[in-house]
Amino acid sequence: MAVGPADEVVLVGEFNKPVDFGGGLDSPLGGNNIFVLTLDADGQFTWLRQNDGVPDGGKPFVTGVDIDAAGAIHLAGWFWGSIGFGGPLLFTQGGFDGWIAALSPAGDHLTSSAHGSGPTNWQFASDVATNSAGATAAAGNFVGSMSFDGEVLATVGNDGYDAWVTRQAPDGAFELVRGFGGVGSQYGDVVDIGEDGSVWLGGVYRIRSRPATTS
Repeated sequence: MAVGPADEVVLVGEFNKPVDFGGGLDSPLGGNNIFVLTLDADGQFTWLRQNDGVPDGGKPFVTGVDIDAAGAIHLAGWFWGSIGFGGPLLFTQGGFDGWIAALSPAGDHLTSSAHGSGPTNWQFASDVATNSAGATAAAGNFVGSMSFDGEVLATVGNDGYDAWVTRQAPDGAFELVRGFGGVGSQYGDVVDIGEDGSVWLGGVYRIRSRPATTS
């Protein structure tokens, strides 16, 4: 969840059965859907949006939400199949891919992008953050390779996950793309962004034990 400049509240999650948050019954359009719900400062229902598209091989996930000073809502997660947020549909390249999106204060589409690469099927977005100007930082982890507007990250150790972090301008253009890897697995779990555009990334790493060799 996130709280906006007028004390409005945004809640995000997934659902696969009809729900009523105060605006009437909503049913998931694709069987398993993401929802974005806004409440006013008094906790009263304002609007609910759910994603377009159809899952194929796994349900979609939303894993982060933040609100900038203008009330725009920034989101991230992962999906398999197709997904959209009122704009063009996005399609996975091979299994689960990460996605990043932004909605207006009224829930209309501003920007959206999908991030995978080829046949590998584990590219995740774990968290998203925005500053008052609407610049966005996102983070996650991936196997194999992951593409951001043509800039491709490749795992370093090739035996697990690598972490990634990005920064986007308010118009969605990528200004920073970085991968962090080594032996074992590295996960980008949480991210934040300062007013000057500086980005903080936190997560975990694991070095796999290897069997002893004998001669």
